[in-house]
Amino acid sequence: MKSKKLLLSLVIALYSQNAFACDSCLIDNSFEYKKPEAMHLNLGISEDFVGYGKVRLDNEKIPSKQGQYLKSYVTDIVGRYDYTDSSAVEVHVPFIDHSSKRLENGDLTRADESGLGDISILLKSVVYSSVRPEAVFNINLLAGVKLATGDSDRLSEESTEDPNEFVDGHLLALGSGSTDVPLGAGMFFRSGSIITRGDIEYVIRSEGDHNYRYANSLFWKAGVGVIPGSDDSVVLSLNLSGEHQGSDEINGAKTDDTDLDMLYLGPEVVGNINQDLTGYARVEFPVHEDAAGLQAIIDHRVIVGLFYSF
Repeated sequence: MKSKKLLLSLVIALYSQNAFACDSCLIDNSFEYKKPEAMHLNLGISEDFVGYGKVRLDNEKIPSKQGQYLKSYVTDIVGRYDYTDSSAVEVHVPFIDHSSKRLENGDLTRADESGLGDISILLKSVVYSSVRPEAVFNINLLAGVKLATGDSDRLSEESTEDPNEFVDGHLLALGSGSTDVPLGAGMFFRSGSIITRGDIEYVIRSEGDHNYRYANSLFWKAGVGVIPGSDDSVVLSLNLSGEHQGSDEINGAKTDDTDLDMLYLGPEVVGNINQDLTGYARVEFPVHEDAAGLQAIIDHRVIVGLFYSF
């Protein structure tokens, strides 16, 4: 049956992470279930909505000050070319829309930003694969570069922000002005109708515009899923993910309001719409937060995506 073969190819391996905070969507994408097929072109689109509905001051929850808020929408357009049966190159073009209100000189002011984000180019490879009638096991690696294509002007505000403001310039900036390097690894295992997977990624960042350097970041994800039908056309999963970010730097000095450790939990569904079109949806909620200084904290995240295989 075609759908069975298709979904098996989707869930077998080049699983790339992210419940990862959108830096932007260089890892969270429509192809996370798509195994490479030599000389094959794929196109995808995903929409990532992030609501910053919590405020923390030195890790203590406080009410939002004077109606400040931040909502972020990222549309990630992805092109991928599989040049062998185990390797692929992927290009991500994110378009970002930040909607917010924040304090500026004591007044509550709209502070919206929208436009092109930082474009990323990723190389992915399945380095080990074992496919047997009773089980499938794969290990994959990821490496790439994130280019400084997004507008970083909001970073210039970091040294002059209102001390009561938590919608900071580093959250509103569309780009970092830096060239960064993501490195990652992942595993996938299927036995019968049960699927387990795990991924880890480390992003190495350089100093960007306005003498601002985002901290290196560590992301990870673990999930368990089930294929409920006999035709292998749907996967239902539950994912636990986390991120660790250290202190950003301005002019070489560490900031006191960017350290962050988060854990997220949420369901995911992936399914075949037809022979060539596959969709997925994921919802995530924080279950643990550890934040330094005054910070806006994510309280929910919704990701939906489609990809088409030619």
